[in-house]
Amino acid sequence: MNIGEASKASKVSAKMIRYYEQIGLIPPADRNDSGYRAYSQDDVHRLHFIRRARDLGFDRSMILAYGQDDRVCAYTSLVAMLESDGARKRTSCCLLVDKEEIGSDGVTGMQSAAFDTFMEDLCAAQDVPLRACYEKSFCLSADVTADAYIERATYEIGRQHRVRVATSDGLIQLSALRAGVLRLSADELWREVEWVGRQIDQVLQTLNQKGRLSRDS
Repeated sequence: MNIGEASKASKVSAKMIRYYEQIGLIPPADRNDSGYRAYSQDDVHRLHFIRRARDLGFDRSMILAYGQDDRVCAYTSLVAMLESDGARKRTSCCLLVDKEEIGSDGVTGMQSAAFDTFMEDLCAAQDVPLRACYEKSFCLSADVTADAYIERATYEIGRQHRVRVATSDGLIQLSALRAGVLRLSADELWREVEWVGRQIDQVLQTLNQKGRLSRDS
């Protein structure tokens, strides 16, 4: 679809779509044979989410999750909450906190009273005791723990076996270097997987051709 159709579907103006692309909030659009921007349903979905996030008061820094320890979880957690069917039936909250490594202090850390104050005001407005609300609530914590596991596994397994670590994370690459194991970026791994896939296809085609020749003879 062209930019006008994407604008109508996402309810984001064409001017804002171009601006989001310029600042890197959305990836550059594909171009059709005539050189015009061409958008997919995934692009419209992303634009729709950005519009909803801005309606909720999130600015570009929050949408991109600058400064969050686990920013990949910040984005996916918020998207999951906004798109969940249960969010329409129950009150849902997405709590993003910072400063985990230094004790969670400060107004953006978990030690802040902001969430407690919010819950107290919310329960008071609904005339529901805070304790009763917590008793009927559940919490899902999203955190990135893979880094620590990869670093530990790289060190322990790399001492006895030939190991390759595929990551674009600079810190994990550095730990892999210290452990003396081979490392490659995520893009390099993907290119290798594609190459292996092509080799497998060629072998299968050769086997299929041999099978047809055997049947014909």
